[in-house]
Amino acid sequence: LNAPVFTTVLGKGAIDDDHPLSAGTNICHPAWQEFVAQSDLMLAVGSRFTQEDTDSWTFKPPATLIHVDIDDAEMGRNYGATLGIVADARETVCGVNALLASSERIANPDRSADITAARQGVLDACEAIAPIGIELVHALNAGLPEDTILVSDLTLAAYWSRRLVGVHHPRSNLYPWGFCTLGYGLSAAIGAKQAMPDRPVVCLSGDGGFLFNCQELAAAVQFELPVVLIVFNNNCYGVLKPQQDSRYGRSIGAELVNPDFLKLAESFGVTANRVDDLQELPSAIKSAVAANQVTLIEVTADIPLPIMESGMRDLHATLA
Repeated sequence: LNAPVFTTVLGKGAIDDDHPLSAGTNICHPAWQEFVAQSDLMLAVGSRFTQEDTDSWTFKPPATLIHVDIDDAEMGRNYGATLGIVADARETVCGVNALLASSERIANPDRSADITAARQGVLDACEAIAPIGIELVHALNAGLPEDTILVSDLTLAAYWSRRLVGVHHPRSNLYPWGFCTLGYGLSAAIGAKQAMPDRPVVCLSGDGGFLFNCQELAAAVQFELPVVLIVFNNNCYGVLKPQQDSRYGRSIGAELVNPDFLKLAESFGVTANRVDDLQELPSAIKSAVAANQVTLIEVTADIPLPIMESGMRDLHATLA
């Protein structure tokens, strides 16, 4: 079909982010609006069109929408479909592929150049406003091995990575979507390493989220599960504090008095080091993965608010 393939955040990795037809997760970003508007049909497979994935339902799909989901309750819940198909996603896609392979049709033009340009447009728009965020994205893309299982807690760094950091294999992006629970990251990373011991597991966490259950480092050490935990330390809840400051001129309960994270990690027998410059992060990640030990990397760089979603862009404009 030569069709661009978008995924939701939880669907990252269903198609390799480096595939020429992979359009990423930023379907609602202005850089993609014209591209989507010119499309005559959308096939949505297994998507629930949630508030998070549609930028609070501001997304406007093409006039013809075919929606496939195994749960009939999702049909028409958030977007009316031209054709709703209640079916298993894998079986449906395999069936469509079989039909396409056996049919004669006019080949669609190659869209890979357009997709690459639109994806670069998202990066350029973000870099113009928050260059450190894009520096972080490049650092993670450079440092993470291709077969990494990427686990995220709720932190500014993960807000950037969920939209812009590459994931190359299915079921390799674990993110607390929906309930958005602080403290998810470390425990999920330990579980992922137990399930997939031969693949590197890297967890992105903020200082606040890490302190919810930092004692689980003991479990990782005890059961010899060498996860790599990257803790972004800005001494506050980095999403809440600027919103409070913006709206009310002060913040309450958003500042943190943190321990020395390196000494805390070392007290559990965990290898620990600090990165003060994002340019040092790729080599720190590679070294930690190669060491095959439980490792904590503290990052002190100030990560900005992400701007892929409209609400965050509005907050950026307010704070500017």
